Amino acid sequence: MKQFRLPPILLILMTVLICILIWHEIEYASCAQLTRDLGAYRIDHLELNHQLADFFSTHEVVSLALKISVVLVGFICLLGFIRMLIIRRYKNTKLTVIAFFIAAACFGYYHARFIHLRFDRIVDNKGLEWYYYGEREDSFIGYQRNPLFIASQAITYYDEFKETNDEETRTYFHNCINYLMEDKVVEGDATYFTGDFDLVAYDEPAGWKCGLTNSRVILAMMAAHEESGDTIYLEVAHSVLFPFTTPITKGGLVIKLSDKSWWFCEYPKPNGDSPMVLNGKLSILIAMHKYYEYSNDELAMELYEKGLVALKDNLARFDDNGFSFYDLKNKSAGKSYHMIHISLLKQLYAFEPDPLFETYRVKWQNYAKEQGW
Repeated sequence: MKQFRLPPILLILMTVLICILIWHEIEYASCAQLTRDLGAYRIDHLELNHQLADFFSTHEVVSLALKISVVLVGFICLLGFIRMLIIRRYKNTKLTVIAFFIAAACFGYYHARFIHLRFDRIVDNKGLEWYYYGEREDSFIGYQRNPLFIASQAITYYDEFKETNDEETRTYFHNCINYLMEDKVVEGDATYFTGDFDLVAYDEPAGWKCGLTNSRVILAMMAAHEESGDTIYLEVAHSVLFPFTTPITKGGLVIKLSDKSWWFCEYPKPNGDSPMVLNGKLSILIAMHKYYEYSNDELAMELYEKGLVALKDNLARFDDNGFSFYDLKNKSAGKSYHMIHISLLKQLYAFEPDPLFETYRVKWQNYAKEQGW
């Protein structure tokens, strides 16, 4: 009988396997460099997103090719072991074992590095964030600016500047505020901040509005006025309140449940099927109250009071036997939003000590403790 030899096809498969992995690694490195170029303003985000979409379009093909290669290598190695047992020649056993482990290592490396690949958000050299949305329900969104996050950054930068008096942080704060001032959409007396990309989760095309964004911008403008003393920022903040007076069906941000009970929407849908989201509602109310305390803007208090009635009337509907719903479509809050609900209720209760808010905060907190959260 002939001595067992490592099959040539096994060597070919091993070569293909390693080449595929090296090629994919090079493509990934190229995309990673482009993300750095975006942060330095050397590339447009649309160009980067096009490159990323191409990369991820081959991602599944590469994964499948690697899986097939590993299976074939394993199958050939198994046949080799069986043949060795039959002819009782073990001279080249080490080569077969090495080949199999190289194949397994290649796939293991790919799985660990790429199978759940997600690019990080980018904070560019002006201190502004590009958030990575990746693929959402078969639509590749990639890197986008979100005015909600820019406003949140502005607030964070200002708080940090007050503590450290760092001029770079102050510059980043100004950059965020300037971006928001340029990005605003004015419709009559009302000012909105819209998304420039499709909101796939709610089937909304680019240009969608967000109540939570408006409320966060109010706080950012409040910080800008405190820092500069320029009344233009209070004027913008006041105009950002107006969308909360306009029904969703007319392009606004509110569902008027009654004359005295208004629900402010995080994700308004003009067709009337807007989800009533709890964390957005709580955040909007807290922002309105903070702004009223700072500016004495009567519109802010009027909206706050009507929004508070709607919250009290509907809070119980968000309770799921100690857990909480994300919205009134009975979407589960999950761990993260459940904890956010608890935190926001605590903040609200600090200046609106209604026993109802404390009842649900304690109830939801106890559930979280039972879960070990």
